[in-house]
Amino acid sequence: MEEDDGHQENGVPAPRESDRQQRLRLCVLNELLNTERDYVRTLLFLQSVSPRGHSSPSSRSRTCGCGKCTAR
Repeated sequence: MEEDDGHQENGVPAPRESDRQQRLRLCVLNELLNTERDYVRTLLFLQSVSPRGHSSPSSRSRTCGCGKCTAR
């Protein structure tokens, strides 16, 4: 039977639930951080290959919908 202090009856330490939750939270945060880094890299790549930054060549006479472009 496990006691409230995180130790089993025989004195062997049992992993505390809060430690496990903290490790899981850290894994989730690392995954979010990696995903955001990949997203930013993708955006930077797309911006670097786009001839006008945030608008496409086919929309030169229209706005691209971002709110920053003006019609020409």
